[in-house]
Amino acid sequence: MTTVNYNPPTIAPVTLTATRINGSQSASITFKAKDAFGNLLSCDPTVVTVGAVGPLPGGRRGLRKLLREDGRGEVTVIENVPDAEHYITVQNNTPGLRQIEILVNRRWYRLSNLTNGQMVQLDVAGGMEPGSENRIVILGRGPRNGTAVVTIADVYMP
Repeated sequence: MTTVNYNPPTIAPVTLTATRINGSQSASITFKAKDAFGNLLSCDPTVVTVGAVGPLPGGRRGLRKLLREDGRGEVTVIENVPDAEHYITVQNNTPGLRQIEILVNRRWYRLSNLTNGQMVQLDVAGGMEPGSENRIVILGRGPRNGTAVVTIADVYMP
């Protein structure tokens, strides 16, 4: 853990950079910022890289079967998401995905016509249940080598 103190406090933007050690796994980072008055802000986003999913046998209904099969790596599942973390930022890579479908508990969201390098922000509060037992499932559609970085947080992440 690294702590950085600014003395005197700054009003300039501060950039925080973290490196994911294994790009094929999700990552979490927690950071806290305190202003000159002692007010504390905490942020702990979840960051995942999503690839393209092949056709689902049985369409969306086939997703249940797919989720029961371990190790397939075709969908991204994030469990135990607090309801406050309902802001999703998608940074499409190059090559990127053409579409991303997101299942939040029982509610579907679709981002279509995505372009390489595009950033999209989505509020999924309508699909969240109170508490920390929410499940988010992410399916990417597009070329086999297409990917996007998806960040889930309690604020929109640039």
